[in-house]
Amino acid sequence: MKSVILYIIKLFFYCIGYYFPIKGFVILCYHSIGDNFSIINLPTTAFQTQMQWLYNRQIRFLSPKEFRTCIQESRLPGEPSVMITFDDGYKDNLENAFPILQRLDLPAVIFLTTDYIGGRAQWISKKIFNRLPCDIGEHPERLGRGELNAIRSSDFVKKNVFYLTCMSDPELIKYLVEFKNVSTQPMLTWEDILYMKDKGVCFGSHTCSHPFLPELSETEIVSEITISKALIENRIGRKVEFFCYPYSILSDRVKQFLPDAGYKAGFVVDQTVCTNLDDPFAVHRVSVSRDMPDWEFRFIFSQGYVWYSNLRDLVKKRLGNFVSLNG
Repeated sequence: MKSVILYIIKLFFYCIGYYFPIKGFVILCYHSIGDNFSIINLPTTAFQTQMQWLYNRQIRFLSPKEFRTCIQESRLPGEPSVMITFDDGYKDNLENAFPILQRLDLPAVIFLTTDYIGGRAQWISKKIFNRLPCDIGEHPERLGRGELNAIRSSDFVKKNVFYLTCMSDPELIKYLVEFKNVSTQPMLTWEDILYMKDKGVCFGSHTCSHPFLPELSETEIVSEITISKALIENRIGRKVEFFCYPYSILSDRVKQFLPDAGYKAGFVVDQTVCTNLDDPFAVHRVSVSRDMPDWEFRFIFSQGYVWYSNLRDLVKKRLGNFVSLNG
């Protein structure tokens, strides 16, 4: 019922605000691009359609260098603009997304989780599934109602992935099945990264191990954000100035260490357009989901989306986390 209401509200703001030019700057967040059946995957055809639409609309694709200048001057670009980012560093970023970016000559930033470069996305099992109150096993679809209720009521879920508590049994099973598929996905190798770097792709840090940073000690937080940065810099021979918070969990306790580590900006996904750059270590992004229809993607680039986001955030303050960030 909640999703239906949100859909109607989005459609309303889309209709009244689509033709108003957006007063802000959109940073898009992608993960996996291809035909893998996982919760973070976007089909290649959908990604191509989105990039082509932005290109045809003559929306300015901001390069990392241009974005850095905007941060230094605390100003937004002077025209409708977009920045393309990818989290984690999946192999299919090279295989499926990169050719599209190259064909249209589009800049992009990829945030790397350095412990898993050349491997697979095993942090899903290590950081999430191993901390749930029941064994997910090879077939999450076989979990019973008692096990699903135990997952929803666990302290770990309430603290770190609260939106799971609001899911119905079918929704939660679908989420667990698709999320498990993520852990088998191959990651970029250093050879891939060097190849893309030479072709103009910018790389940032997404920590070493993709942890829940607020749970760590200060020493562990500093290690995660500095070791990953140093490793990428040593490998690619360029400065790493951008950081992406794992699981988009932003906290002042973590944020305070980024400037001294040499970062110029920190990125979070909160489904919000940048209407200012007053805090460069809490830069807003909009995550593009597999089930996002074309009209909703285009809606992001209208002033109506800004109005909708403002209303959504106001409701969230009143009602708490029961309104999902992805809503």
